Amino acid sequence: MPPRLSWVAWFAVACVHHLPRVPELEASALFVPGRYDYVELESHLGLPPVSNVVTETWTRAPDQVPPDDAPGEVWVVDNYGLPPLPPGSEPMAARPVLLGRTSYSMGPKGLVHYSFERGNDVRTYAPKISLPPRVGPRVTWTGTHGSGMDQNTQNCAVEPTPYCTDGAAIACETRWLDRAVWMRHHWCVGVGWVGYEAVRVANGATTQSWSEEVTRDGQPLPIVEIARRPMPEVVVHRAEGAAE
Repeated sequence: MPPRLSWVAWFAVACVHHLPRVPELEASALFVPGRYDYVELESHLGLPPVSNVVTETWTRAPDQVPPDDAPGEVWVVDNYGLPPLPPGSEPMAARPVLLGRTSYSMGPKGLVHYSFERGNDVRTYAPKISLPPRVGPRVTWTGTHGSGMDQNTQNCAVEPTPYCTDGAAIACETRWLDRAVWMRHHWCVGVGWVGYEAVRVANGATTQSWSEEVTRDGQPLPIVEIARRPMPEVVVHRAEGAAE
């Protein structure tokens, strides 16, 4: 199982493994669209992980207009994978289906996403940064999104990545009133996205997920074992006034 560490412990591990400093880079040097295939592993409550094969296709959408606060070139990402299986179903009987579609803009504000579509449900939200215009040491940002019970606060930071010396990891923690999600995506110059890790905490349960065996347009991308990609401990405190 992949280790879980606090943020302080993660930086200690980074020093032990001599992760390189984050270089000063433009987002455009890290953004390489294409077809990404990978194995996604998910472990719930510390149980052995289950796997799914995921495909993400990045397609330029010149006919679409981005939001005023996220100018740039629009890209649409279709995410394919196996749907949840009913009890007793044979895994081989399932076929990949379109799980969702996300709209991105690549421009002066970096790579941002602003819309998600699943079936007839289309949600547009304030743009969230996937890659800032420039990455480098000590680059951080914060944003508040949504409203009411869906309001959330996101804190992000640029980190070194074990995948390459000329790249960076983008780690973001998003918190709602009753749950939290931490995600870290890895990017390399001229290669693009190479993998991710995530921790989700909801209803007192923790789920970890991560990518392995990533390819872009059929070409294998760098491999880093999960032991060198530690995840932090994410804690969600009981909301004030919640029932015992």
